[in-house]
Amino acid sequence: MEPTSSRTELLEELSRTQNIEIQARNDQKQIHGLLIELHGYISDSLTFSFGTNDSAIYRTEKLSPGIVDYRYRSDWYSTLCFLTFEPRTDSIDGELQIEYKFFGE
Repeated sequence: MEPTSSRTELLEELSRTQNIEIQARNDQKQIHGLLIELHGYISDSLTFSFGTNDSAIYRTEKLSPGIVDYRYRSDWYSTLCFLTFEPRTDSIDGELQIEYKFFGE
């Protein structure tokens, strides 16, 4: 079954570590996939991690300064995903739009 429409979060404060919890819609069952897209601009490097909870990291990516156009799609079997954004310095500027879809029935 196709996912419901995508959901979006805007991350404007990039100068401190932030944790964001995203979740499937209440009416979605049998989650089997996840799509995460990040779009925007950052003035310095940023580490982006995600996992099934706030201590079990599944994947970590380093985002380079400049225009961000990141896309990740994979199998995923949880209704939750915890995203962590950690700046290299506290003087980073910019904003990121987080778009995500959980695939399920």
